[in-house]
Amino acid sequence: MKKLFFILLLSLLLVSVAWGQIVAWDFDGNDGNEVTVDATTNDTNLNISSISRGAGINPSNLGNAYSASAFTPSGTKTDAITGNDYFQFTIKADENYQVSLSTLDVTLRRSSTGPNTFAWQYSLDGFATGGIDFSDDVSYTSTSTNGEAQAQLDLSGISVLQNVASSTTITIRLYAWGASAEGGTFAIGRLSGNDLAIGGSVIYAGSTPIAEAPTFNPPAGNYISAQSVILSSATPGAAIYYTLNGDNPTDGSTLYTSAIQITESTTVKAIAYATGYIPSSVAIAEYVIETANHATIPYSQTFDTDLGDTYSYSVSGPTKTWYHTDGAAAVNGFNSGDTEEDWLILPGLNMNLNQYETMIFDTWGLHGTPGEDNYLKLYYSTNYAGIGDPGSAIWTEIPFTAPAEPDVWANSGLLDLSAISGTDVFFAFKYYAVSGNYTYWKVDNIDIYNLDPNQAVVTVSTSALSGFTYEIDNGPSASQSFTVTGVNLSGPISISAPANFKISSNELMWGGSVNLNPVGGTVAEKIIYVRMDSGLSGGTYSGDITISSSGVANQSIALSGSVTVPSAPVANLFFSEYIEGSSNNKALEVYNASGADVNLADYKLVLYSNGAATPGNTLQMEGTLAAGAVYVVANAGSNQAILELADVTSSVTYYNGDDAVALVYVPDESIIDQIGEIGVDPGSAWPVAGVPEATVEHTLIRKPTVATGNTDWALQQGTNAEDSEWIVMPQDNIDDLGTHTYNPGAQYAEMPVFDPPAGTYFSSVSVTITSTTAGAAIRYTTDGTDPTATTGTLYSGPVSISSTTTLKAIAYAGGYEPSLVNTADYTITSSTQVADIATLRAQTTGSNVYTLTGEAILTFQQSSRNQKYIQDATGAILIDDNAGNITTTYNLYDGITGISGTLTLYSNLLQFVPVADPGEATSSNNVVEPEVRTLASLSAVDQAKLIKVMNVTITGAATFPPNAENLTATDPTASLTLRTFQGADYAGTAIPTDPVNLTCLVGQYSDTMQIGHRFLSDIEEIGGQLASPVVDLSLMDNMLYLGWNAVSGASSYRVEAADDPYAATFSVLGTTTDPGMLITPSSAKKFYRVIALP
Repeated sequence: MKKLFFILLLSLLLVSVAWGQIVAWDFDGNDGNEVTVDATTNDTNLNISSISRGAGINPSNLGNAYSASAFTPSGTKTDAITGNDYFQFTIKADENYQVSLSTLDVTLRRSSTGPNTFAWQYSLDGFATGGIDFSDDVSYTSTSTNGEAQAQLDLSGISVLQNVASSTTITIRLYAWGASAEGGTFAIGRLSGNDLAIGGSVIYAGSTPIAEAPTFNPPAGNYISAQSVILSSATPGAAIYYTLNGDNPTDGSTLYTSAIQITESTTVKAIAYATGYIPSSVAIAEYVIETANHATIPYSQTFDTDLGDTYSYSVSGPTKTWYHTDGAAAVNGFNSGDTEEDWLILPGLNMNLNQYETMIFDTWGLHGTPGEDNYLKLYYSTNYAGIGDPGSAIWTEIPFTAPAEPDVWANSGLLDLSAISGTDVFFAFKYYAVSGNYTYWKVDNIDIYNLDPNQAVVTVSTSALSGFTYEIDNGPSASQSFTVTGVNLSGPISISAPANFKISSNELMWGGSVNLNPVGGTVAEKIIYVRMDSGLSGGTYSGDITISSSGVANQSIALSGSVTVPSAPVANLFFSEYIEGSSNNKALEVYNASGADVNLADYKLVLYSNGAATPGNTLQMEGTLAAGAVYVVANAGSNQAILELADVTSSVTYYNGDDAVALVYVPDESIIDQIGEIGVDPGSAWPVAGVPEATVEHTLIRKPTVATGNTDWALQQGTNAEDSEWIVMPQDNIDDLGTHTYNPGAQYAEMPVFDPPAGTYFSSVSVTITSTTAGAAIRYTTDGTDPTATTGTLYSGPVSISSTTTLKAIAYAGGYEPSLVNTADYTITSSTQVADIATLRAQTTGSNVYTLTGEAILTFQQSSRNQKYIQDATGAILIDDNAGNITTTYNLYDGITGISGTLTLYSNLLQFVPVADPGEATSSNNVVEPEVRTLASLSAVDQAKLIKVMNVTITGAATFPPNAENLTATDPTASLTLRTFQGADYAGTAIPTDPVNLTCLVGQYSDTMQIGHRFLSDIEEIGGQLASPVVDLSLMDNMLYLGWNAVSGASSYRVEAADDPYAATFSVLGTTTDPGMLITPSSAKKFYRVIALP
């Protein structure tokens, strides 16, 4: 019976589910560009969860968020999945536990060009077999600064996400797509509280019961007196151990025997042990024992580094509180969304020890409309405890002088406190504002002291003014100001300026001194202006303004400033390496060839994106660059090998081949070196040293002979390897990153080049190595080591590469320095050979590589995704080359042989994705006769074919759109979508109102067939539609005779037949000029049609 009861207890343990938050992230305080962030809330019986990004996107700065950019522009969901554009986190139970998921809550924020659609997927195998949607594709177009909370997702109905054992890891991804620009951002976070939260439960699934965790009485919290804490566990006979030093307790910690006395702020951790039970989880309780601050008169608080000994309390909650900024105490209810009541309370003071207590301070305000629903007031209380809610005490207002206008500091004036008595009096600033009417307030320079009402006093608003500056010969400096007031004076206030500075009471007359004469012993608040004198030489200047008056101690204001002398830019500072590699592997290297250290604060790197003439992303460099040293700037998403060589990461590396980068001298904004031509978009990339599109997917290394920067890009890039300033290396080559060879007086042998170039091949290749330096000897290696004059193989003929190999070569020649080592990686892999397109279309989609051994004819190509349509006698297919693996330039109707790639489906459209460049065209000027078809006859087997449809009417707009958009095409058999091509030559031209004959390509989207014409010349006007012949059928000598009326304007008639009127094609029986035709038995069909031809 006992055994039965024990099993029943375990069953209850297993099925008892308490739903709650098990994993959550609050990104408050994050910069947004962290690589990974651990969950801020994590169930103690789960592995620590961490959020990360997919390889297709980059970290992006956005405070209080987790942000990314570089989403595929205009991408689809398929692009997001294949391009790894996602956020990801995992959830995994500890051993002996099971986890169930119930809800998902998230706050998202996007920029105006960021992704506009997202979806969630989960996987239980790390996405090895793909993910499973657990949300719809959600449209999200808001650009709210603080983001928006999304509708909660219910996960409780997904059975595989319930009671997941510790052996299985749940992986969750958030895919986003639809960005209109690569720089568009998409982020999780920005609102207060948790930005991403997973609800669910974690239950114990082991065979041994767990001791109940200890409980605390009184519970954790804030208290204003010492507490006696009692620990207990619901498990009979449990022993409880605890710690007070923050360590997790064990059975070696202090054994609980009686109430714990908590006299100061303490974290108590406790664990329960019992025979026959697994030790409980660690229970934690934080006790905060608050005590009031006290001070003595004279009292001063200037908030130099923090809020000092003041105490802040927010009646309206923690969303908005007093905080420290710019050497002052500040409070701002903007965007609170609620009524704000926030107190800043000074330490308690004994007001019975002095006779003439006086208070003075400064305030500053901005925004909002002051009134009873928006104010900053000063109060005092004689019965406040010094901590806790001020509402429990009685407060009396003390009026003071507030700023008369926004964004200006004002002095409160001398506030007489002599009537206030008590041994523990608290003074407090109360900030109050209702929703929609907030003022940003600052308080500073609080002084409370004993002042004889008859004592002469001079008050000065500040003790120091700094930052006076101007460039030599461009003085004086801009002015700054301070205020002076005086009471009970017997003579004037005299203000004297130090050498090299001038003062004024009106900003019109400047001199070395100003006298302020009292009226009735008082000088009302007066603004005094200060500036650094003109005509000074370069250097720093300082001195003290002296303020004096009879019977008052002298006061001073420290002044400091500088006159700058612009330095000349260093001509020998230039770009020495440029990397535009795979994924986010991008870096820039700057070399100092000046022979002296360079202050990098005088220089910045500027990106000019997509042909822009105005600066974009900018990196202000910092530090000192030693002579002969390099400064490496990398993309934050680069691989670890690049990041280890980088001095800094920056968005100035967000280039992709068609973006110019400049090295700019900051003092005069002059460009001293550049890569690419500013204000010009080259298309995909610029050629360099005779290599097409060398600024994309290549590494460029400045030749050792280059001594200075060069703003003539055409001269830099050259036309061949000899006259270029750059050496072009293969993609992802970083062999020289972090160092630069510099020898401007030397002649170097030209670096060897490889033919065919590095790349992926599907059979053995024979590589020729050459150098343009006459008489050069070439040595090469195939083991990954660098060749030298004595190592490696002396080149004597083509090198056969039959397996994946790294080939390195160097050139030597008499009278020359050795060339740089060139490196080429050859990947030799296998593929399935297919003879024609029909066979290719019959293969399976996925990662298998197929090589089309037969020749295919190019019928159309467009820059969008580098797409190409190819066709042979057996069929046609669309090449989708978004990665740009085909680098050879082809002309329309060229023949291409040996295309290798994988097959993929996009909304049921079969696509051939190339993995390598097939090389030069194998024929040209081929003729492809479009097949005459009807719209009703088209099916998936016709995808990408070049066809001709007769008698087509186009509707949906007055003119052809400039982008890829949907129109409607109708022929006598059906209506289909006519999808225009982006940037076609017919964009903006009028759509014919009469029927036309249309040459076009066949497409498909989902289950719907489409067509799209390539050029304006694909539209053939037919000059008006002929009438349809009326056909009679009759028998003549056991043969069928078709007769019809003569059609006006017809020159002939085409007779067609089929057994099925909806068949893919009618067969043509012949063409005749007579209004009739005799059908022989061998040609007999069930259905006939006659078409009048013009």
